[in-house]
Amino acid sequence: MKDMAEKLPSETLHEIFEHLVQSNHDDEKISHLLYPCLLVNRSWCVDMIKVLWNRPFHFLKKNSSKLIQVYLDGLSKEERIDLIKVGINISDTASKMLFDYMGFLKDLNFELIYIASQSWVDLNSNDDDENDMKFSKSDIMERQTFELAKGLCKAFLSRCGKLKCLDLSRAMKPTIPNNYLSIIKLPFAKEAFSQLKEFKFTARDLDRDILPDILKCCNSIRSLNMFSTPFSTDSLMEEVVDHRIDSLCTFLSSQQKVKQLTLHVEFRNPVSSKIAPIIPSIGQIDSLNWIKFFSIDFKSVAASDIIEALSNVQTLLFEGCTLTLTDRRLHRAKFHRLTKVAFYRFKFSLDVMNDLIVGCEETLREMQMRGTISDNLTDVNKRVRLISMFTSCSKLEHLEFHSSLFLFGTSSEIIDELGEAIPPSLLKFYMDCKFSPQELDAFLEKCRANLQCLVLDTDDIKTDVKTDEILVIARKYATSKRSLKKLILAGLGESIINSSRELEATKEVIKVDTNRYTKSSTIWD
Repeated sequence: MKDMAEKLPSETLHEIFEHLVQSNHDDEKISHLLYPCLLVNRSWCVDMIKVLWNRPFHFLKKNSSKLIQVYLDGLSKEERIDLIKVGINISDTASKMLFDYMGFLKDLNFELIYIASQSWVDLNSNDDDENDMKFSKSDIMERQTFELAKGLCKAFLSRCGKLKCLDLSRAMKPTIPNNYLSIIKLPFAKEAFSQLKEFKFTARDLDRDILPDILKCCNSIRSLNMFSTPFSTDSLMEEVVDHRIDSLCTFLSSQQKVKQLTLHVEFRNPVSSKIAPIIPSIGQIDSLNWIKFFSIDFKSVAASDIIEALSNVQTLLFEGCTLTLTDRRLHRAKFHRLTKVAFYRFKFSLDVMNDLIVGCEETLREMQMRGTISDNLTDVNKRVRLISMFTSCSKLEHLEFHSSLFLFGTSSEIIDELGEAIPPSLLKFYMDCKFSPQELDAFLEKCRANLQCLVLDTDDIKTDVKTDEILVIARKYATSKRSLKKLILAGLGESIINSSRELEATKEVIKVDTNRYTKSSTIWD
């Protein structure tokens, strides 16, 4: 094993370590798992140091002030003097470091750097600052925190070469002063941002538009996350709103390498009709294959506008959005490659949903539907129209149907019609409506699909007897169809499932799980 470790090329080691980090979403956990790699030999140590220090503020959040101290120890005398001038309590003597840790940084997240700087200032503030009668101690510490974070960013940009990720969000710390955006004009910023692969940005309450400056730096972004892009006439003049929309459209259409886009456009009054020009600008991104719209009211946008602009995307997600406008064009637009679509907390009209589903019925494989119907129709009309749309999706393999939110009929009516509408191609099915064991049995009898995974919401299952009946029905279906491999009773209490008399017999046929089930990771990731 030791000989093999020594023979692996440095480039291969680095790729392996990078893959381990990227495939694990728990940053602090993976950092502990990878720590022993530092102790194998010098080659492993060097490569692991590069991986751990390319995004250290993600790995070490609880004691992030220690990171700041390491970086301060590595500053040059000139960089130290600059910080001392703005009140940072450090020595002007540079220290010798085993590694140039700043040079390894590839993911610059100003918010995390600011939070870590704040922790360091809290631990190392100078008591003499309390004698300053012009400002309160909290004001002084806030200024020192900002100057420390900005000074470190300046040092990062001068040494890190080309960054992969830039995050200018303020989700956890919205009180960060607006002038934090000045880091994009620091020395070496243009070179450092020139090959960005990922850009995250939260624009709420910003007093300036930075997109033109970012556009001057790079057009190589692959993943773009833009939240709370503000178009509020409460604080902005109408012409400023128009200018910012034009700026956003120009920025989006210029990013021809973006593959993944998350967009939240925020209007705080009825000017949301201005959303319309943004959709075609997204459509100009030829490389785009994954898009998530977050909390957008598409007041002036029809479903067909979205289909035409995004006809080549593979994954389309709506979360917290409203889309009710449709039109009757002679030529109905189609999605050419769409395989995954999700509607989560989504308010829609049935005409809109019909346009979207018909637009992808030939390619769609995975769908999640959870929302409310805006049409003023009877329960029967709502239910029949919506459920019948599934029938045309001939390649659909994964369906999550949250019928409890639609309020369009009794559980027996919903389940009865679902059994007939589900296409034969379906392999995984989730439903969260209340049902009796008899209704579930009737549904599975009518179901034309050979389901491999069945997920049932268990909020209505309170007794061992009902659990036993469901397990018997699932076991019967698995035995007759020979397709069912897994049953998930989402959120069912351990005491209920463990006391079931039918559990062991069912486990001999299929796997039984009780994990809480929310948004599907296969669709949303």
